[in-house]
Amino acid sequence: MKRAVFLLFLAGATATLPWVGEELLHTLPPVRRVEVEGCRQVSVREIRKQLEPMLKGKSLLEVDLGEMALHLRSHPFIKECEIWMVPPDGLRVRIVERRPVAVLHYKAESLLVDETGVAFVKTGGTWNLPQLKGISPDDRRGICRALETLKAFEGSPLGQVEEIEVHGEVYLIRTSRGLLLTMERDGVKEEVRALEAVWQFLKAQGRRPRYFLCEGGQKVVAGFEKGANP
Repeated sequence: MKRAVFLLFLAGATATLPWVGEELLHTLPPVRRVEVEGCRQVSVREIRKQLEPMLKGKSLLEVDLGEMALHLRSHPFIKECEIWMVPPDGLRVRIVERRPVAVLHYKAESLLVDETGVAFVKTGGTWNLPQLKGISPDDRRGICRALETLKAFEGSPLGQVEEIEVHGEVYLIRTSRGLLLTMERDGVKEEVRALEAVWQFLKAQGRRPRYFLCEGGQKVVAGFEKGANP
């Protein structure tokens, strides 16, 4: 008897679910609030504008969070995106942006590069970032090697890298101290240490070179301005 009553109750509840769902759709207000976190390069206004056509007149039960997140990830500056419901009429959007760390020049194009080595968007503006030349945007390994070279110069007395030009297995590097460095692509950390040691030695003697030629960290040749006393 109890089992029969339970089955009758279950059947009745199941039958009323579509009606309850319809009632909820009619009673919930449309989405009016969109909170956005994590914006730096992309404005909050732009995020809301991107979502507006997907939210128009819809309640929280009618919107597709996955579709909206996928749509926002199509923006070149947005790396990751999560969206939550905030009842009764709000959404919270949290984004993780790509952080530009260099500008890659290839043929007639200039592209921003993020910290993972992805050339993610063309740029026509001016960015105060290291410049990379002689690497294809598709050569992610080559880009990552160049980014590792940038890190090797962080805090170096040689100055920060302003430009890396790749010629086969050789880097031509210009630093913020006006130095021109020719280095091999392999063993950059060892080469930087060798160059720093030579730089400090020459600095103690009051001599200022204009360029260095480094061969694998084992041999360093310093060049001076014409007429300067080496």
